Amino acid sequence: MRAAVGTLAWLERTGGILSRRDRVDFLGQAVAYGFATLPGELRRALRIGRQVPAVDLGLIAPPDSAVVRTAERLIAEIAPPMVANHCHRTYAMGAALAQLDHLQFDAEVVYVASLLHDLHFADPRALPQPHCFTLPAVRRTRALLTENGWGERRRELTAEAISLHLNVRPPRTSVEAYVVYAGARLDVAAYRYGDVHPDTMAAIVEQHPRLDLKRKSAPMFTAQSAANRGSRADFYTRFLAVNLFTRRTPFLE
Repeated sequence: MRAAVGTLAWLERTGGILSRRDRVDFLGQAVAYGFATLPGELRRALRIGRQVPAVDLGLIAPPDSAVVRTAERLIAEIAPPMVANHCHRTYAMGAALAQLDHLQFDAEVVYVASLLHDLHFADPRALPQPHCFTLPAVRRTRALLTENGWGERRRELTAEAISLHLNVRPPRTSVEAYVVYAGARLDVAAYRYGDVHPDTMAAIVEQHPRLDLKRKSAPMFTAQSAANRGSRADFYTRFLAVNLFTRRTPFLE
């Protein structure tokens, strides 16, 4: 069977480079996503607020373990501070949405995937051949989890969440993949922005400042596009105006 775009099987088979058929599928994802998020965008444009409860950040605090501390060191060493902070906010925002949705998830899996999903976003030539930046992140993450004795199921769940976070359509393969996707997309593109209480959002950003994400992420997407033609980052940059949509989010920076 043909592996679906963005899945781990697809990433390993293609290196993350879209075929013609994959590009059609990815464009279809974008159209479906646009229709699905239109009501929320209209509410935001019309400044129609929703009554949502604030989330106690203590209830969504990151887990603590040896592998978690190693992942924290890895993202701090490899990624620029802006990207590292985005990865920390990805977990916090995703966990906040999960609490509001009453979703149960493996906190270690989600936290490690959140921390490492953009590990090589700022390094478009992490591999010698054109690739999706999730591929070297998946390889590094698998090695880390193997060294720490994780079983295959949790390793693959973490790797799949990293690979799928870059899709346009929300993943349905696991709760963990959705939480990582939701947190990353909320931080970059304001996905479900109106579903998070302003106090919760302010507390997350205060804990992990955005460090001028709107401005600094644009050249990173552009560099990924130039170095890795045919990747999902390239498609976002050239055809889905990711830098424009990032600049238009309600976040201040």
